Amino acid sequence: MTKRLFGHRPLLFMAVTFSLGILIGAACVSSLGAKIALFCLFVIAVTVLFSVKYVRKFAYLALCALIGFLAIIGAGDIYNSNVLKSGDNITLRGQVTSEITLSDEFYFTIDSVSVNGKSYSGQANVYFYSDDIDFRPGDYVEMKATVYTNEFNPFDSLFSSVFVKGSYYGVFTYSCYKIADGKLDFFTDTELKVKENFYTYTRPDTADIATALIFGDKSTMNENLYDDVKVSGLAHVLAISGLHISILAMFVSWILKKCKVKSVIRLAVVGVLLLIYLVFCGFASSAMRAFIMTMCLMGARAFGKKPDYLSALSLAAIIIMLINPVNLFAVGFQLSVLAVLGILLLNKPIIKFFKRDNKFTQLVATSLSTNVMTYPVVTNVFGQFPVFFLISNLIVLPLMSFMYIGVIVLTLFTLIIPLPQILVVLDYLLIPFKATVMALSSVAVASISAVGMGVFSIGYYLAIITSSRFVFARRDLKIKISLLLLALFLALSAVVNFAV
Repeated sequence: MTKRLFGHRPLLFMAVTFSLGILIGAACVSSLGAKIALFCLFVIAVTVLFSVKYVRKFAYLALCALIGFLAIIGAGDIYNSNVLKSGDNITLRGQVTSEITLSDEFYFTIDSVSVNGKSYSGQANVYFYSDDIDFRPGDYVEMKATVYTNEFNPFDSLFSSVFVKGSYYGVFTYSCYKIADGKLDFFTDTELKVKENFYTYTRPDTADIATALIFGDKSTMNENLYDDVKVSGLAHVLAISGLHISILAMFVSWILKKCKVKSVIRLAVVGVLLLIYLVFCGFASSAMRAFIMTMCLMGARAFGKKPDYLSALSLAAIIIMLINPVNLFAVGFQLSVLAVLGILLLNKPIIKFFKRDNKFTQLVATSLSTNVMTYPVVTNVFGQFPVFFLISNLIVLPLMSFMYIGVIVLTLFTLIIPLPQILVVLDYLLIPFKATVMALSSVAVASISAVGMGVFSIGYYLAIITSSRFVFARRDLKIKISLLLLALFLALSAVVNFAV
């Protein structure tokens, strides 16, 4: 049945069942009885499926669900047993591993957190209320502080997004001082030097945008600027994603191809360079997804195979969730996967609707398909939807390759040759992006308030998937099922809202 409907894509079904296992595990992560009961049920299901001849071929799906269940349960148990508990007047130590910024207080991140010689998992975000500091990035510090630790709750999107970055604590202190000199690792030190050059030799808004473009880091970005970027519909440009990874991969591959390098060697070189880039990006889930997909698709072409985008996306999702199952609940992961899924499901139907296949319709189709697919998540998280997303993307995306590669090349140049003054070129290179953001965000109706879709979003996605070209059924039947799903989940959403 599944082969007839979706084609033979085992990775797709593995990703779906793995996600279901994580969801079930997250729902009972705080209940020991539920953990034991569901674990036994999973084991029984896997055993039965392996034992019965006619359904044995589906046993791997039950096994995937069991692995997902155990992964999220294990993540919760490890977190609860290895984190520093909340408390006042705790004396803790750690190494400063980020730039030190100043607004109403000094803000920085510390790693290697310890109390009384005992080490704890995770990084801490420190808010230091003082007029002066005697330490710099890399140094080891000690402080008397109030520490806040969140409960392990994957369904809290804020907790999930912070957890996958490794930031477990919020620390507030009035007393923090250096206890030993220290040195940052090569990658962190290089990243901080690049950021320092950006903010020293370019305008503040240029430095904010360049930092986000290269490292996906928006923590130091001016809040008003980032709000304008979101309103203009260009926030995805500042998140390390398939757009950035694919541009970089194609640029490197193009250079190697001009040098007559064989396809297999090109694949290896691109893979190594992208892996190094991932380290600088902190292995963000969106960047990892793009890296895995790029390697799968380039690898298929290098070995003369037909690339399967849906299977590549599924494999990327499985690997990322295996590394950290909480990624399933993180907004960055959801937006990254849904955006690609939207392109795969909706791009061709939209182009077919326009009855023309050219660069313009492809760009329109890509922008529409990604926004249609990510709409429920965007409205749930941000509470607003950009009205002019299509216009902003039509202006910026054609120029994105030039701007992004320009920032990369100039950054590498300053690392090789100590001439950071050349970064002033970025002020002019990023003018199209900044001008588009300023023009569209200043319009009174640039964004509209939108309420999260809640339960209805499940029916919304099921209807899109059912009506897609990947479901091999009659067109009229797919339309009827899609409308039925929308009606069913609309009614269910009304019942849930009424009950609440």
